[in-house]
Amino acid sequence: MMENRHTMKDANPLAAWPQFMEAVRLRMEKARQAYGDASFSRPLAELAGEVEEELLDVCGWAFILWCRIAAIRSGCPNGAYKACKTHQSSRAMILRQGRVIGAPRTS
Repeated sequence: MMENRHTMKDANPLAAWPQFMEAVRLRMEKARQAYGDASFSRPLAELAGEVEEELLDVCGWAFILWCRIAAIRSGCPNGAYKACKTHQSSRAMILRQGRVIGAPRTS
């Protein structure tokens, strides 16, 4: 988990680019300390596999966040998706109606 979280201090989102790149650099340095520079000589297929796994992780975390936002918008405090009694009864309806911005609508 990242220790430093970025907050937008400027109306221009690109103003945050240097902080984003610094966060990437720090993440890579942390991995370098743990694993060395071996990734730079790994076969391309292995690297592509690593990226694929990471993208699947990002999608999975995005789905979890999407569910938590749905819970908050339906009245569950803190987005406690599974624990919220209000949301348990309306979860299918919320997802079916696509009440979350960007949520896919189902028939």
